Amino acid sequence: MSSSIQEKSNHEIERNFFSELSACFKYSSILNSELNRKLAHEFNIFDFLRDDEIGLSQIIAHLLNPLASHGQGTFFLQHFLKFTTKETDWEYLDSKTVNVETEHSTYEGRRIDIYVEISREKPFVLAIEN
Repeated sequence: MSSSIQEKSNHEIERNFFSELSACFKYSSILNSELNRKLAHEFNIFDFLRDDEIGLSQIIAHLLNPLASHGQGTFFLQHFLKFTTKETDWEYLDSKTVNVETEHSTYEGRRIDIYVEISREKPFVLAIEN
């Protein structure tokens, strides 16, 4: 077999391998998200051993963060926003548009305990001081 045919054959094998591998990663990510939503298998209560103001902020921020290990997506944030704001259109909140931080720095050098930023047509920011 000539070297150019062998190279094409190897290239085809590599392309097929990586194509299949990419599909496996995609489906494992979907499966992991679903398992986490149902079982919260990535959640670890020991992440919250601090019991001071910063520790409390971390607990609240964790629950409000749709990408956190609790696996519930936007569930906690949607209900929190429904309870604390006058807006009612939180049902279709996309976790990819939410950023949650603790100890967020302001322009004046101060810190906000919990900062939630939601990027959408009309941006929304929630600042929590506990």
